Amino acid sequence: MSYVFFNEIHYENFGIDVNEGVEIAGPSGTNLDGWKLSLYNGGKHESDKSLQGLIPSVSNGFGVVYVAIPLPEHRGGAAIALVQKNGEVADLISWGGDKKCENGPAAGKVPFKIPTEEGFFTSSSHSLQLAGTGNKKEDFTWQNARAQSFGKFNTGQTIVPLPVKPVTPTPAPAPAPSGGSGSGSKPVTPSHPSAPATPSPQSLSPIELFVSKNRTYHHTDKLHAQDYFAVRRGQEFEIGLSAPKQVTQAIVRFTAYPDTDHFHTIHVGKKEGNPETEWFGYFDGVQGNNSIVKISIPGRAVVGKYTISASGDDGKTWTPSEPVYILFNAWSKFDDVFLDDEKHRQEYVLGEDGYIWVGSYHNFSPRPWSFSQFNTKSLEASLLLLKKIPYEQRGDVVLISRHISALVNSQDDKGVLVGNWSSKYEGGTAPSAWTGSADILKEYLMKGSPVKYGQCWVFSGVTTTVCRALGIPARSVTNFASAHDVPEPDYNRSVDKYFKADGVTEDEEKTSDSVWNFHVWNDVWMSRRDLNHGSVYTGWNAIDATPQERSGGKYQTGPAPVSAIKSGAKNINYDLEFIYSEVNADEKYYVANEKGGYDLVRTITDSIGKFISTKAVGTSARQDVTLDYKYQDNSPEERAAHNHKSDNVGDLKLTLEVDQQTKLGQTIHAKLSAVSQSKATSLKVQLSAGIITYTGKPVTNLDQKTVNIDVAAGKSVSVPFDLTAAKYVPNLKGTNGILFRAYVWSSSDNDATIVQQEFDFVADDIDVKVEGAVQVGNSANAIITFKNPLNIPLTNVELAVEGTDLTKVQRFKFSAVKPGETIIQNVELYAWEAGKKILIAMIDTDEINDLRGHVEVSVFKQRD
Repeated sequence: MSYVFFNEIHYENFGIDVNEGVEIAGPSGTNLDGWKLSLYNGGKHESDKSLQGLIPSVSNGFGVVYVAIPLPEHRGGAAIALVQKNGEVADLISWGGDKKCENGPAAGKVPFKIPTEEGFFTSSSHSLQLAGTGNKKEDFTWQNARAQSFGKFNTGQTIVPLPVKPVTPTPAPAPAPSGGSGSGSKPVTPSHPSAPATPSPQSLSPIELFVSKNRTYHHTDKLHAQDYFAVRRGQEFEIGLSAPKQVTQAIVRFTAYPDTDHFHTIHVGKKEGNPETEWFGYFDGVQGNNSIVKISIPGRAVVGKYTISASGDDGKTWTPSEPVYILFNAWSKFDDVFLDDEKHRQEYVLGEDGYIWVGSYHNFSPRPWSFSQFNTKSLEASLLLLKKIPYEQRGDVVLISRHISALVNSQDDKGVLVGNWSSKYEGGTAPSAWTGSADILKEYLMKGSPVKYGQCWVFSGVTTTVCRALGIPARSVTNFASAHDVPEPDYNRSVDKYFKADGVTEDEEKTSDSVWNFHVWNDVWMSRRDLNHGSVYTGWNAIDATPQERSGGKYQTGPAPVSAIKSGAKNINYDLEFIYSEVNADEKYYVANEKGGYDLVRTITDSIGKFISTKAVGTSARQDVTLDYKYQDNSPEERAAHNHKSDNVGDLKLTLEVDQQTKLGQTIHAKLSAVSQSKATSLKVQLSAGIITYTGKPVTNLDQKTVNIDVAAGKSVSVPFDLTAAKYVPNLKGTNGILFRAYVWSSSDNDATIVQQEFDFVADDIDVKVEGAVQVGNSANAIITFKNPLNIPLTNVELAVEGTDLTKVQRFKFSAVKPGETIIQNVELYAWEAGKKILIAMIDTDEINDLRGHVEVSVFKQRD
């Protein structure tokens, strides 16, 4: 017989995933210290969540405890085990399947499949619950989804008292009366501090957290999980200590979790202290039966999960039912992330949608991204990453942001994302198919292992989410024509490209540097008190989670002050030389000669670091931040004079143009123009077009031709070069682009040079419309329209639609779309919160991918 069991569960709902978790029922006073929840998916053990504290008394000697935990949806069969301290399984239930558990604490056991289900259209306020009369699991049966009753017994459930209480609460000391923080006697219950030595119903009471009021005051009220108690450091919040008479003495202790050796003790009564470094609190009157205590969290406090316990007059002890999450605070001047502009705080901390610019500097477009930092799973995953950082570093935004740049990739710490630039994505999701961070962080949280796959904009989007979830102001930044200068052994601020004797075929063995069509990293806002004259470097600092080069033994980059990057400063932490090259390196072309060496044929001083872009504050427009990162190209401030060859050949001016308005499926028209300045010359021109990755690596040659032309003095000559869809479509996967290149040799001047131009298609493939006005709490309909622009069928077509506060990712599959055929898909939305939102649509096929469209949606509050 099972006296401790699962009593209620919520795992899936329409719209944004909220309130996911389970309720555990059992005899009041049962100590859950050492118990855990074990998640299974498809029979495989995926993760565990530790439990702490006592089951409270609710009715007839029984109580319930709600545990918030991200749960997998029912597809494939998911299960959860309630595991006792001794390793025995107290309860094991499943939804969507009853596959035997293969490993973990429930190995060999077959879970009980709940006969009712939640689905995509289940309300976020409903759950599956037990009903009946009795006091053990076998007395109750599962009911269809109904209004949630977490924290109390269910509708239609009657508890019969046990003749003898089987479990006695475990005694434990009250919080220590000493002040300060550090290592002392280890608290027994990090999440629910233990009862005093002589517990009684009169002496053990919950702390009133005033969750709604405090969350509003601390700008955490947008968290989807309404019961999450999150506050920001460098600011006061209030709690209530319930007692028959006013409390006049109290000690409050904050215990870090899971690092329970670290705690802070507050002797309530001190109204003033150092707001940057000191924990203090004071009484502030009475509300009903609650004595109000105002707590001040220092601006340099370690961020993360804590538990609160308190003791006071006559041995009275209080313990809360939920933990507290302490975050960074851009609203507090005592925090190193203080940002003195409310519009900027709204954008860079609270903004849930955004755009990441992609393409090439000749033809770029915004890629919408749902950051969803207030999604419960996003916060949980961010806190999971935080646990990988040494405790003593979790209060330092400089070190945390550096760790985040390492933890978002999987290279060293089993972080979030596996990078893949191969265009082969078996066993995972193509980077171009992601529409936001929530699904990525959810998968990482559920599986506890890196998610496949990401490229730079995905790494950056997830980094923005993690930073904003923790309270660090952050934005995604795109650098077009971004250099990757490989240290040999040091960075030389130059991209050196080597070509074979024909002048158009890149010597891949010799060339290690590259130029990416675009690269996306992050700016994070902080004070740099770790640097000399740190106030000079307060502001945006660049970090980069895309694994490129090792720094300090890990694939991590930054933070580097943007102002220091602009000035080209030396010996400034961290990784400034690498980022300086990304935005301001020279580009040098070498061609193999007959002697076995290479001749420098061209040096370009203004081709790197173009249109550095981020989303503008409060609008969907692009903000150009190029001059924040570098001085004007070739200005006296930007560089001293360089000895370099002219961009021209002898007396000629050369230009390679590509029609950037070409639509997918059309012929791309390119043209090389040669203008003679003063004398006639003969030219040998070799034109080529090839597929390159967006990181600048050659993939496939598509076409080439060689022509000889004569240019008369003072005249111009054009050489057309057309690339048909039949030649580029079979090779155009992922974010690959097309590079047009011309190697020009002048017999008259015995000189040569190389000119090139990148091409990317405009991303307007999918039409997205929303019908009518959209109101909070109401459903709405979106219409997604796509016409196949190619003369070949598209197969295994998958449409993904997502919008923060509108819908979680919905996926629709079509076996094939014929040439010229149009597909129309209706998508049901449910507005969660008022404001401007972005609805994103992405299409992936076997033939091409990275097709996208979006629409901005204004969501209005319901009228009274």
